[in-house]
Amino acid sequence: MTEPLCIVVDDNPINAMLLEQALVSRGCRTFAITEPLDAARVIEDAGVMPAMIIIDQVMPELLGHQLAINLRSRLGDQCTFVAWSAATLAPEERMVFDEVLAKPLKPEQLDNLVALLGLGHQAPPLDCLSDTERTELMAIFAEATAADIVALTDALAQQDLTHAWQLHHKLEGSRAMLDLPLTALDTLKCALDHSDCMAAQAALEPLHHELRAVVESH
Repeated sequence: MTEPLCIVVDDNPINAMLLEQALVSRGCRTFAITEPLDAARVIEDAGVMPAMIIIDQVMPELLGHQLAINLRSRLGDQCTFVAWSAATLAPEERMVFDEVLAKPLKPEQLDNLVALLGLGHQAPPLDCLSDTERTELMAIFAEATAADIVALTDALAQQDLTHAWQLHHKLEGSRAMLDLPLTALDTLKCALDHSDCMAAQAALEPLHHELRAVVESH
């Protein structure tokens, strides 16, 4: 049996890597794409019709359902389009997709999804990683979160709450996928909920310390 091709599209490299490895362990040939605007080109270059395309709904460059509409217009109904989202999709967003995969990733839900491709069950995503892959994942996590905190600092300095919320969403996605405590991220969310840029800025230093401690512990 030829391994079915699955495409993962998520701007968060942590989420993309974990889902990619989870799909590989379940027998899928998988490409992870962190630049949604590159998705059509990568799929075309693969030269094979994907069996499944899993798309993060909330991405700053392009919302997931918009990308799904674009890709379906090129590929037709020959592959399964899956929304990957931590929030409930609006009806007009949900209707674009064939299936929905919740964040954070639940092994049993992923098992049910790949069963559509005739594949079996496997372990949770983190358990599928070798020691080398775990080290690589934490290096990606450290690099990505450092850049996100710099961008978040700039966004708060400019009182750009829209961008700040986008960056918080990305950090929250990594925390959920890696099952990290990061209590300062809750403090940051509370400040953003109240549109309090000063309180949000004050939460960045403890968040930075927590992230550094997580990376060093691994």
